[in-house]
Amino acid sequence: ASAAAFPPAMHGPRQPRPFAELGVVRGRYPSPVNGIQSIVRTQPWHDIVAYYDDLVLSHHLPFEPMRVLVHRLAESSVAAELYPSTSMHTLCINNQPEYRTGEGVLRVAFSSEPAVFTFSYSQWPTRADTMTKQCSVEEAWDTLGLFLRYKFGTLLPNDRNA
Repeated sequence: ASAAAFPPAMHGPRQPRPFAELGVVRGRYPSPVNGIQSIVRTQPWHDIVAYYDDLVLSHHLPFEPMRVLVHRLAESSVAAELYPSTSMHTLCINNQPEYRTGEGVLRVAFSSEPAVFTFSYSQWPTRADTMTKQCSVEEAWDTLGLFLRYKFGTLLPNDRNA
């Protein structure tokens, strides 16, 4: 491509791209689908608990540690402050009942081989500033507590005494 094909202000690596080129439309942030993000509507905790119960008890999938974590969180005193949803087998947590896809969401995934949890948080879906931490099953509750405290200001029950 010739230099004439690009506007002069845009061919330097440090030049920001115009919002329209990034897909920002009417104050919405870009996403992979048509440049406009979807709104995620969270679900009640009892539906999330039933979903993971079904995965483990009915379909015999190896998600027992995730099921235990979900039960513990749903039964905790802070459940009312957190709004869950799922994306396939990943638990998504936000501090708002509705949010734009990927915006301010804590994603909790579990892999059985090896048995590890992956926690990831992104403030904005278009930035590469996602915080991610993998941990063992034994460390999952404490790691969840760190993310919830840092990102949402929510203290899990065992953190309230600390």
